[in-house]
Amino acid sequence: MLPVRCGIRWFALALLTALVFGITSCAPPEPVCIGFIGGLSGRIAELGTTGLSGVQLAVAAQNQKGGIDNRPIELVEADVRQDPETARRAIDRLIDSGVEAIIGPMTSIMALVTVDRANQARVVLLSPTVTTNALSGRDDHFFRIIPAFSELAVISARHAGDALKLKRIRPIYDLLSRDFGERWIADYARAFTARGGTLLPPLSFTSNETTDYAALARAALSERPEGILSVAGVVETAILCQN
Repeated sequence: MLPVRCGIRWFALALLTALVFGITSCAPPEPVCIGFIGGLSGRIAELGTTGLSGVQLAVAAQNQKGGIDNRPIELVEADVRQDPETARRAIDRLIDSGVEAIIGPMTSIMALVTVDRANQARVVLLSPTVTTNALSGRDDHFFRIIPAFSELAVISARHAGDALKLKRIRPIYDLLSRDFGERWIADYARAFTARGGTLLPPLSFTSNETTDYAALARAALSERPEGILSVAGVVETAILCQN
């Protein structure tokens, strides 16, 4: 028979063990942490914010169905502000937080500065909007659900020439995405001219609060094109259309 004090200690230990077991067995399952990385402020923030809204809707819908293997999905957001150094810090924070996959980035420039870090950490990046050809044909952890821009440019040129029957088009592009704009127009030009169309000399501009869109519109229409090809953000394109 145990002494009274020793018996009390054994009883307390057994009770503590039972309580710990009960707490852990009743604890909710660990969430599946998914990251989102995109431009949520600054230039072309509308692309990042609308992308985030789509991911939030998808997460909410899946959680209503029980999440993933009865584990709720937890979304961790990171704003890159369309700045390379900010993007590098943002993806480091997401990876260090233990996310199991990352949705994004939303632009090609941001993808090019984050893919190598994701590959090093063996974390999947899944982008709905990145179109650069530079990430095509690689065996890595980057995936996308949209064709590369070389394919999109050809599809667009075919539609303009075959469906809309346009013969003269003036391209306009934003110098803040110069490499993207020039590559897009070059791919478009090959497909459009192959259908007998003419691509007028491209116009370029730098989008900011002082951009003279009225003057840009007048220049674009000066040679009477049948269509305008705008390789720019949705806000800049909308203002250009208004003018």
